[in-house]
Formats: sequence, structure tokens, C-alpha cells
Amino acid sequence: MKAKFLLLFVAVLFFGLSCDDPNDSNDTIPQDPLAGVWHLKNVSGGIQGIDLDYDQGDVSWNFIMDESTLEVESNILTDGPKSIYQGLLKGIYAVGFDEQDTTRTLQILGAKFRVLEIDEKSTLVIDDGVAADGFIRTFER
Repeated sequence: MKAKFLLLFVAVLFFGLSCDDPNDSNDTIPQDPLAGVWHLKNVSGGIQGIDLDYDQGDVSWNFIMDESTLEVESNILTDGPKSIYQGLLKGIYAVGFDEQDTTRTLQILGAKFRVLEIDEKSTLVIDDGVAADGFIRTFER
């Protein structure tokens, strides 16, 4: 009798522990690959043919998706080319998103920035949307 009771107890315990907790679901909502901090790596383009490399930590863009905001941090202290071509100045900006077909556009301060490439683990490439003499900004995580 004791052996049957012990076997029943172990079986109930085993099956009870193996049940899924509804709060431990693996069906999490995928995070937007744009979300998080991106460090400006390079700015290229323009009539002058600019090609400037930035060090990690010089300029960062943090996309906070649930608030539809972009927080820009800049540690560039000069008024030289890196400061001029970094794009948005330090601050917090409201961001609108427009997605049509495979093109994603960010709307910041009335300007439209096209996302040309995004690899959530390493690279983000943004075009400022000016056809002939615009700039392309490349970011890395």
C-alpha cells in the first residue's frame, strides 16, 4: 500500500512540475530590431563626398519603441566636421514610423529617414532621404 501511495505521489509530483506555467510562455512578442542603442560608425555622401568614421561612444541613438522616442547622445566637443555631419543634435525626439512594402521610414522633426539596412545584432544604415546629395549614416550595436 505504501509503495502504491509513494508511486502515485512521485507521479503527481513529476507531472505537476512539468506543466507549463502560463506566465512562462515562450510566445513572447518579438522586439523591434530597431529598438535599443546604436552607435554612429560612419557618415558618407553629400556633394563633398564626406566619409567620416566615428569612435564608439562619440554619438549614440537610442530608440525607445514603446514611447516612440529617439534619445541622441553626443560626446563630440568640437565644431569640426564630426560635429557638423553627426546628424541630430543631443536631445530627445519624437519618432513616427511609416512602413510600406519593404521600406521603413522614420519621421523625426518633419524629416524622413529611410532605413536601408537593419541587422538587429550589428548594423543599421539610414539614408536621410535626399536623392542627389544626401548622407548615409551607418550605426553599430
